[in-house]
Amino acid sequence: MALIAYSLLDRLERGTSNEDPLGFFTYATRLADEWLPGITTRTRRARYYSMICGGLYLIEEGFKDLIRNSPNRDEETAKFFMRWERIWAAWNGAVDAAGTGMIGKNKISNLFDDDYFTVRNIDYPFIQRQSDLGALGSYRTSLEAMGFLLANSLELTFEGKILGELFWAQAGNNRAWNQSIRVLDTRKFTFPCYRYRLAEYATRFGLDLRRDALSDANAKRLKEEKMLIRSKLLPCDGEGARRYKVLEYVRHHGWGELDEYEILTRAGHRGRSLVRDTDLLERCAAAIIALEEFRRATLDLLNLFRDHLYKEGRGDSPKAILGEGPRKITARVNITHRNLLRFVRSAEFQQVFRDFPMADCRNGQDAIAWITDLLEVHKDEMAKRRSPRWFIPAGGGKWTLDSSIVGQADNDDVLAAYSYRTNNLLSMARETGCRI
Repeated sequence: MALIAYSLLDRLERGTSNEDPLGFFTYATRLADEWLPGITTRTRRARYYSMICGGLYLIEEGFKDLIRNSPNRDEETAKFFMRWERIWAAWNGAVDAAGTGMIGKNKISNLFDDDYFTVRNIDYPFIQRQSDLGALGSYRTSLEAMGFLLANSLELTFEGKILGELFWAQAGNNRAWNQSIRVLDTRKFTFPCYRYRLAEYATRFGLDLRRDALSDANAKRLKEEKMLIRSKLLPCDGEGARRYKVLEYVRHHGWGELDEYEILTRAGHRGRSLVRDTDLLERCAAAIIALEEFRRATLDLLNLFRDHLYKEGRGDSPKAILGEGPRKITARVNITHRNLLRFVRSAEFQQVFRDFPMADCRNGQDAIAWITDLLEVHKDEMAKRRSPRWFIPAGGGKWTLDSSIVGQADNDDVLAAYSYRTNNLLSMARETGCRI
């Protein structure tokens, strides 16, 4: 069952939050690209490749003249695609009327009880944050990397068109195609308003995967569709071969049911030496774990200063942070910093850690020196990203808390590791029929 979402071309990496006060996300993303290139943290469902290619194929074929004559073809295509996604959403709602977890489900469900369903304008949003969500925005990088979409253009490649054709071949006739063209053109839900009638269309596209719901012909086409996605998701050569190697590595060690951080920790334990005869994947995993451990230690130290400022209720200097607690955290900062520097200074990860701001911090410092260094890194990082700060210089070596962060660090959620896409790979591999 494919969960629904809505599109604009938004990579979602331009947030203005202050949840990453030292800028670790940049390096985590680069390491994720080394570990699993060609997919992102938002590519979780293999079937979305089919839905996107199917929608773009429908738009390219049904509105080719309009798009060809448009001064901005991509913008025109994106407008039609957002309508297409709402059709997809209605199909999902029709198949799984009682389901939970679907974004915008309440508005979709209400449509079926609306006497004006068939004349409802399809351009109204089902969810408030529509511009921040969506398959096309989330999957575009991956679609290009896998060769389904042309680079820097909303135009399908030859293989993207094949996947789009396979998607529509499952309909069994032209009714769903023609109805979809009509909806995109008129901006009205011209499908039959009854839920079970919409579910008939949805079943043809494999949204209802019960064995008795799909015909033999549909099941065969669905299998062909999955095989094409699998071949692009897990190629045996080229840059994408890394995804295949990760899957084989996880499968070989029997780690398929472990969470991502445990998989990376176990793989990283084998790659800590940075010796050339160790596996490249293991060295990459070791670099990821080293970054995560250093991130946790530095944030623990910043949170200690944050708690102090909150308790005092006024500006103060890092020199006020003394005692056994700071010394223990600082010892961990120095150890994890030393471990990470091995990767930062290695030729293998030179591009990943280019411009890493803490590469020049002196190892072995005390708490006061480390907090002072981290506050300067934080100040520069927040200015670069134009994001709200945690700490604001108050003169004389003192700092105060920004109003957005006033409160004890203990009230925050437990710091979680970044996503390095392992779970997404395993999920999509299972969906295309791979044994994990």
